[in-house]
Amino acid sequence: MVKFIHCADLHLDSPFKSRSYLSQSIFEDMQNSAYESFTRIVDLALTEEVDFLIIAGDLFDQQNRTLRAEVFLKEQFERLNKEQIFVYICHGNHDPLSNKVGTEWPENVSVFSENVETYQTITKNGEEIYLHGFSYQNDASYENKIDAYPSSQGQKGIHIGILHGTYSKSNAKDRYTEFILEDLNKKLYHYWALGHIHERQTLSEMPQIQYPGNIQGRHFKEQGEKGCLLVEGDHLKLTAQFIATQHICFEQAQITSDKTTKQGLFEEIQSFKASVREQGKAIYRLDVLVNSDQAISQQDKLQVQEMI
Repeated sequence: MVKFIHCADLHLDSPFKSRSYLSQSIFEDMQNSAYESFTRIVDLALTEEVDFLIIAGDLFDQQNRTLRAEVFLKEQFERLNKEQIFVYICHGNHDPLSNKVGTEWPENVSVFSENVETYQTITKNGEEIYLHGFSYQNDASYENKIDAYPSSQGQKGIHIGILHGTYSKSNAKDRYTEFILEDLNKKLYHYWALGHIHERQTLSEMPQIQYPGNIQGRHFKEQGEKGCLLVEGDHLKLTAQFIATQHICFEQAQITSDKTTKQGLFEEIQSFKASVREQGKAIYRLDVLVNSDQAISQQDKLQVQEMI
């Protein structure tokens, strides 16, 4: 048996474009959101007593990489190290090896080099695990290194491929290390831990080929729950369960109202906010449809917007 967490695309210190219309306290909360989400992922790893944690690329966000982010990650990795939980990292297009990390990671952390390599570990239950992967050397990696991944044929144990890349049938604009499913399937691995696409996707269940999505939405193109995958099982079958860890959700909703006064509209919106508040912190893009032929003045609309 093996149990591990697969996450990707942390993008610590990624800039938010919404500063101009948010209060300072809310904006600061958003800036901390990816940190909060990853802290919850580490909390989950400790609670579930996993064997290891996989981060499939883009821990940082290129030019926005800060000492704060590196110190934070080291502290989280130290928490895992105390419980003998290993961490396996591949760097992606937003945090290539050429942008060196100045912080020295704890001994439980392994970072893949620019060439495909394999790390071997043994779980608490004595299961042999082989993890295969590589890190981007530069911020653009169009070469296909999948051929360099070794086949598991004839080898015992559980084999896991780690890849920060683009599925050929996706509509992603930035197409790094593009692959087709046949490329991955022929390696005969039990699990493929993917990164780069910020939307959670299951490409295959046998074998498991998974994008966990990013750990925290940053704008309205990244709506809904974000988090990680908790994976467990044996060489015959692995199952992947999504666990939401986001600090703030980006959502879109629509309400219909018969009210035409600014007071009435304000109360309707407040009622909606109260109805979703127990679901956790969220930023909504809310469409209010007024079921009336009576016009609402622009001044009244502005006053309602200022109050919410």
